[in-house]
Amino acid sequence: MLVVDDDPDNARMMAEVLSEEGYDVKMANSGDVALKMWDERRYDAALLDAVMPDMSGWEVARELRKRSPQALLAIVTGMDVRGQNRANLALVDAVFRKPIDVGALDDFLGQSELHSSGGGGSAGGGGAAGSDSSTPLNH
Repeated sequence: MLVVDDDPDNARMMAEVLSEEGYDVKMANSGDVALKMWDERRYDAALLDAVMPDMSGWEVARELRKRSPQALLAIVTGMDVRGQNRANLALVDAVFRKPIDVGALDDFLGQSELHSSGGGGSAGGGGAAGSDSSTPLNH
């Protein structure tokens, strides 16, 4: 899976937590780098910081959705997403508020066979249901 955050400390923390949960995690510090990495190797999922200087997580999600329609995509944000337009929200499978509930994130990622034993699974429907820190987006 790919973690995209312009704050290296945030990216490293997320990568460490996810690695401990058994995920194969790579990091990108910008939207441009993320898109290049995605083109070199398709990932099953991406966690995208909503606010980055070069391109927003929403813009990255739009490009990744074109490249890999079945990938699990989630936005990570410290802001309220109720003001986001429906077109943006439709691009992602879930929105996680900071600080992230690791259990809810693990449930969300469990929709795809992302653990190091599997890989290559396809995305299911739904989102990270039952968590106060995430907003599942059913398409």
